[in-house]
Amino acid sequence: MRSLPFFFVIAFSDALRNPNPNAIQVCTQKNCRKRGSQALVETFRDLIPPGMDSSVEVRTGGCVTKCGVGPNIAISAGKSYAEYSGVADPTTASAILEIALDIETPPAILVSVLEMARATKAQSRDERLSILTAVVDKLTPPADGSGPGPSHALASALATLAEIHLAHSPPDVDAALSDARAACLACGDHRRALRTLARAEEAAGNFAEAVDAIRRWSETGDSPGDMGTKSEIRRIAGLAA
Repeated sequence: MRSLPFFFVIAFSDALRNPNPNAIQVCTQKNCRKRGSQALVETFRDLIPPGMDSSVEVRTGGCVTKCGVGPNIAISAGKSYAEYSGVADPTTASAILEIALDIETPPAILVSVLEMARATKAQSRDERLSILTAVVDKLTPPADGSGPGPSHALASALATLAEIHLAHSPPDVDAALSDARAACLACGDHRRALRTLARAEEAAGNFAEAVDAIRRWSETGDSPGDMGTKSEIRRIAGLAA
């Protein structure tokens, strides 16, 4: 059993505070968000092994009243409840999954998630592309169907590649489309992949496909069909007119 650093604040209760049997709630309020909690939502999803993503829900949540030691998360597992503070890196997040939910991240996925974190700090575009391409190669399932299937982490790496292609001047739209589509095939409800796919389809002039991606993106969020989504769909539809 792995242990956590001493600075974690952990509180257990027999009372189930979260309606889901196994759920991770990441505080995304102001103080925790400043410390990177929004990215932590995707990190936890990336670390869950393929085939186990339906056994635990990872979502954004409200304050757990430990603002000075965030990012903070709350985990409910059966009738147990735990709060963890100072969750700032993939290795710690992986340890929490194992301790609180008995979910062990495969070594290849943990290494890949750490590599994706390294890519965000890379100095050059070429270095970022090199790191992420290696991650995609590592996580892509064998063609013969052996081994685990596509993972959320694979979709994250492909979505990031697509974002890099779109950010280039001029944008490499074909490469962005290829990677964004592959990301959504790897994980159909990956929010960032769907949003990136919408941008890539729009850049390619595929407005109907862009609207479809926006709708799918909205359905994976906390407020399906909200006004922001409707406004975005109207904007893209206007481009096609």
